[in-house]
Amino acid sequence: MQCTKRGWVVAVPDIFSATSIAELAQVIESRLPTLPVDTMAESSLTPFTATEQWYMQTYHQCPLGLWASVVTCLSSDVTLEALKHWLVDLARTRESLNRQLDVAQGAWHLRPLVTLDTLESMATVQLCNDYATLDQVLAHVEQERSSLQSQDSPLLRVSLLALDKGLKVLAITAHRLLVGPQEWPSILRSLGQAVNSSALPMPTPPCPTSFHQPLVQRALSAPSVQPLLAFASSHTHPQYLDAVVLGCFAYVCKNHLPDTALEVLHMQGQQDQRCINHQPTTKSCVAVPAKDTLSLAHTIDLAKQVLYGQPSCNAPSDDTSIAEPHSDTSVLYHAVTSASTHLAKCSLAPLLTSPFHSTLGYAQGYACEAMATVSEGGLALTVSSSLAQTTDSTPHALLDAWAQALVQYQSTILGTLDALSPYDYPLLPLDNAQFRALVHEVKAALNLTCCNVVDLLPTSSLQDGFIVNTLKDPSAYMVQMAFHIDGHLDVDRYRRCWHEVGQRHSILRTKFVTTDLVPGHAAIQVVLPSMDVAWSYETDHQLLNDDMEHQYLAQDRQCGFVFDGSPLLRLALFKINDTDHLLFFSHHHALLDGWSLNIVLDEVMALYHNQTLAPVVQYSSYLGHLTRQPAEATQRFWQELLHEVTPTPDLQLPSTRPPSQPTPAKPNAICDQTLHCSLSDIHAFCQSLGITTNNLLRGLWALLLHRYLGDAKETTFGTLVSGRNVPVPGIDDMVGLCINTIPFRAKFSSEQTLHDWLRDIHRVSGEIMTHEHANLVHVQQWANVPTGTPLFQSLLVYDKYRQSQLAADEQDICMRPAGGHNVTEYPLTASFYDHENELHVALVYKTNSYDDAYISLLCAYLDACLSRIIASTPGTVLEHIQQLPESEHRMIMDWTRGIVKTPDPDCALLSDLFTNSLSRCPHAIALESGTEQWTYAQVHQQAVAIAQWLVSRNVLPGDCVALVFTRSPYFVFAVLAVLLVGGVYVPIDATVATERICGILTDLATPVVLLERYDEVLVEHLTPVTSGIGYCDAMASCATGHPTDIPRIRRDPQDLAYIIFTSGTTGKPKGVQVRHESAVNTLTHMAQTMELDPNCRFLQLLNIAFDGSLVELFTTFYAGGTVVLSQDNLVDDLLR
Repeated sequence: MQCTKRGWVVAVPDIFSATSIAELAQVIESRLPTLPVDTMAESSLTPFTATEQWYMQTYHQCPLGLWASVVTCLSSDVTLEALKHWLVDLARTRESLNRQLDVAQGAWHLRPLVTLDTLESMATVQLCNDYATLDQVLAHVEQERSSLQSQDSPLLRVSLLALDKGLKVLAITAHRLLVGPQEWPSILRSLGQAVNSSALPMPTPPCPTSFHQPLVQRALSAPSVQPLLAFASSHTHPQYLDAVVLGCFAYVCKNHLPDTALEVLHMQGQQDQRCINHQPTTKSCVAVPAKDTLSLAHTIDLAKQVLYGQPSCNAPSDDTSIAEPHSDTSVLYHAVTSASTHLAKCSLAPLLTSPFHSTLGYAQGYACEAMATVSEGGLALTVSSSLAQTTDSTPHALLDAWAQALVQYQSTILGTLDALSPYDYPLLPLDNAQFRALVHEVKAALNLTCCNVVDLLPTSSLQDGFIVNTLKDPSAYMVQMAFHIDGHLDVDRYRRCWHEVGQRHSILRTKFVTTDLVPGHAAIQVVLPSMDVAWSYETDHQLLNDDMEHQYLAQDRQCGFVFDGSPLLRLALFKINDTDHLLFFSHHHALLDGWSLNIVLDEVMALYHNQTLAPVVQYSSYLGHLTRQPAEATQRFWQELLHEVTPTPDLQLPSTRPPSQPTPAKPNAICDQTLHCSLSDIHAFCQSLGITTNNLLRGLWALLLHRYLGDAKETTFGTLVSGRNVPVPGIDDMVGLCINTIPFRAKFSSEQTLHDWLRDIHRVSGEIMTHEHANLVHVQQWANVPTGTPLFQSLLVYDKYRQSQLAADEQDICMRPAGGHNVTEYPLTASFYDHENELHVALVYKTNSYDDAYISLLCAYLDACLSRIIASTPGTVLEHIQQLPESEHRMIMDWTRGIVKTPDPDCALLSDLFTNSLSRCPHAIALESGTEQWTYAQVHQQAVAIAQWLVSRNVLPGDCVALVFTRSPYFVFAVLAVLLVGGVYVPIDATVATERICGILTDLATPVVLLERYDEVLVEHLTPVTSGIGYCDAMASCATGHPTDIPRIRRDPQDLAYIIFTSGTTGKPKGVQVRHESAVNTLTHMAQTMELDPNCRFLQLLNIAFDGSLVELFTTFYAGGTVVLSQDNLVDDLLR
C-alpha cells in the first residue's frame, strides 16, 4: 500500500496465481452478459442518479478527489496490443465503460461500441520503458494522477510499464464515476483471463508517515475472526457483519473523536458484479453519544438500526437513537459491502482490497474515513484522517481500538444472549425487553449452552394449529413414509446427502418453542446451524419380517413428537440384503407439506448421484410475505363470503357393525379407487368451461355432500390449498409448510344449470385465492360460528404436487414408495391425485364413524357423478346430476326385493291412513288415554271441530299451523284437524323454554297457534309472534260437526305434510320439511314390516316434537288398531 498527497495506490501481490485465474474467471466471467450493439446509440442520454450528482459536485470542487489507481505485476510476454484487445472486450460487456460525461447537461452519453480505433478517445493505453524500480512506477502513477486536471481528461488510463529483468507492471487509473470500489476485483480477474498471465511476487512498500493524509491498515487474520465471519455467514440478515464492524468503530469513536457524527456510506441491495459501474448508495447519519455508559452491545444495536432500517419501535430500552450530525467534526464510514462478504463466502480469496477513495475537498471535510473489507478469509481495517482536524496518532489509535473492540465482541459477546437483537429478526414484532425474555425461553427450552441461533421466526397459522394439537397428542400431525431403496447403497454417502440437504433448507434445521410472548402465535421457529435428525441403521436380519413395516410404524407413532428440543425428523434405515434397503422417514407436519417432501427426497437422490443443485429461497421469505398481507381486507372478505353460513354436519351413514363389536384398532382407513374418466377428458371439459380441475373436484365433492345430507341448500367443506400462488420468488422450489386449510361454501339452486354452477365455483375460488392464507380459527370467528362447533366435517385435497423423481433410469440406486401413515383430524377426507392419465380418489375416514361398505358407495357415487358431469350438455340442470349410481340402486333393490309391497293406491296423503280405517271400522277404538277411549268416529268428530275453527281463521291449504302441546288426546285431534284443512302441522313441545318456542314461531311466520288449553303465561309470550291462538279443549267440548261440514281439500302427494324442528344442540334449530308421499311410503312400509292388524295396541311413548311419534300414531291408524297414550309416571318408571 503506497500513500500519496492526492490519493493512494494499492499493490496486490499474488492475485493472479495459475489456479485462482481459472477459478475466478469461470465464476465471474460466466456471468458476464454481452450487450447488444443497438444499445450503443450515440444519441442515448441518461440523467445522473442522485449519487452520481453527488460525486459530480465533488468532482467540480476537486477533480482528483475521486480517482483511484491499482498496480499489479504481469509476466514479461504481455504486449500493449493484448491489453488493448482486453480493454475492447471489457467495454463490450460493461456498459459503464461506454459512457462519456456530459457535464453541461448533467448526464451520460452512451458511446458507440468501443473498437481499437475509438479506444484512444475514452482511455489512454501506453507502454513505457523508462522505469527500473517499483518506486519509479509509483511516482509515474502519481504524476499521471496529477495531470488529470481537466474535466475533458479520459476517465480511464491504462499504462504498461516495463521494468528491468523483463518484468512488467500494469497501472490502471479510473474515476469513481466509471469504476466503483467493488468492481476492481472483477476488472483484474478479467484481465487475468485475457492475458493468461501469473502475477509475480511484489513487495509492499512501507507506509510513509509524512503525507498530509496518513493512512493505516490492519489485517485481522482468518483464524482470529473466524467465529465472527462464520456466524455472519449463517446469519439471516445480510448486513449483520456490517452492523457489528460499524458498531465497534462507533464505540471507539467516542473516546478518540468525542461528540462525533458518523456518516455511513453503504450499498443498497446486493452488488451485481456483472456491471462495472457505480451501484446506488445511501448515506445514513448517526450521532455517537459521548458517554461511557453506552455499552458495545448497545452501540452495535444502534448500527443495526442504521443499516437494517428497522422502525424505532424496536429500539433498545435506553435513550440511544439515530440522530443527525450535531458537530462539524464527522467521520465517513464505508460499510462492508455484501459483494465482498459474498465473494469471501464463495472461497474466491485472495481478494483485492477495495480501493479507498479520499474525499478531501468536499464542502464539509471529514476528520476521518474508515473502511472494512473481507479479504483472504480475514478482515482488513483501513483508517485515513486529515491533519487539519486530527493528529498523526489518531488513525493508529482508532485502528488499534477498532481491532480490539472486534476481538472483544467476538470473545465476550458473540455466542451469548447479547449477540442477538430484535433488529436481527424483523418478523417478530417485539421490543428489546420482550425479545430478551423470548431468548431466555429459547435457551431454556432447547437446552442451549449458548445462543447459536441462525434465525427466529413466527409460525404460520397452520403451523400454530398443528403445534397446539401436538401438545395434546404427540402423534397428531406425524407423517410417516416408507421407501425401498434398490441397488448397492453407500450408507455413509447417503447419510451425508441428507445432512447436506438439511443445510440447504432452514426449515429442516428448525425447532419449535412454545411461548405466549409473540402476539397471535402459539410458538416460534428457531433455526439452528445444523439439522438435528434421529438416525439409525440396522443390519440385524432378525429384526426383519413380513410385518416389520406395520410394527415399526406403530411403534414409531407411539413415540410421537414433543417440543422439548428433541429431533422433529427421524430416519431409520434397515438393510434387507446387499441390493435392498428399507427406509422409514418420519417428520412433523409443521415442517413439511407434500410438495416440500418431494423436493427433499429428490434433492437427496440428486446429491447422491453427484448432480449440482441450484440455490434455494428459504422459508422465511414466505413467512415475510404472510406478515405483509392486509389483515382488515382479509377479515372483511371472509365475513362477506360466510355471512349467515350454516355449519355442515358430519355424514350420517348407517353402520353394519353390531353395537357389541369393538371399534377397529386402526383409527383411520383408506379406500382408494381409480375413476373411469380419463385425465384428458377431464382437462378437455374444464378447458371448455374455462375452469380448473381443482374447481371441478370442488363441485363434485359439494354434490356428494348435497346428496347425502338430504339435499341441503348449501354445503361447506374444507379445502387444502398449496399456498404457492403467491408472488414470492423461488417458492416452487421452497421447502416448508405453505399449505393451508380454508372453508369452501357451495350453494345450490334447482333451476341453475350445472355449467353455470361450476363457473360460479371457479369465480369464487379466484376471489378466495388472495385471502387463502387466513387462519382457520379466525375465519370461524368471522363467520359467527359458535365456539366448539366446526364449520365443516370433511376435507377435500387435490394433490397437484410436483412429481417426485425418485426412480431414475440408469442410476445405481432408486427409491420407490412402500407405504406410510398420515393422520387427519377430519372424519372424512377426499384426496384426489393424478397418475398415468388417470384420476384417483382416496377416501381417508375414521373407522369409528364409517364402515368400509358405505365408504365404497361414496367412491362409486363420485365415479358415476363425475362421468355424468363430463358427459353433460350446457342445458343440463343441476338437480339432474343427482341420480343414484348403479351400485346404490342395485343395493336398494336387493334390500327391498320381496319385502316392500305395492303402495296402497287409496293412501296418497297422510290423512288417508286415518280416514281409510275410519271408513272400514268407525266404531273401533282408535285412541286410549288412561280410562278414556275414543272410537275412530269420535276422534274424527273432535278433529272436525278444530278444523272448523281453523277454517274460520282463514287457514288455507299449505299454511303452517303450530301445535304447542304435551302428550295428550288433544294433540292427536289437532294433527288430524290440520291435515283435514290441507295445512302443514308443526309439532312443538310445550315444556321447552318459551324463547325457543317464540324463535320457531318467528321463523315460521304462522298465522295461528293451537294450544291444548289456555295458559296465561304461555299466551302472554306467544301473542306478539302470532295472529291467532286457539284452545283445543274448548273446541272439542262443543264438537257437533260431521265430515260434510269440512269441504274436501284436494292435495298433491308432493305437498308438505309437516315440519319437524331439530333439537338445536349444534346451533339454531332448523326445520325439516316432510312431504306426504315420503311420509306415507315410510309409514305403510313399517306397518307392513311389523305386520300390524286391527287387533294391535301401540304404546305412544315418544315426545310429540320427534318424528318418531308419527310412527306410533299413523302405523296404528293405518292398521285400524288402537293408540295408547302413555302417562308421564309410566315413562318415568321405564327410564328408572
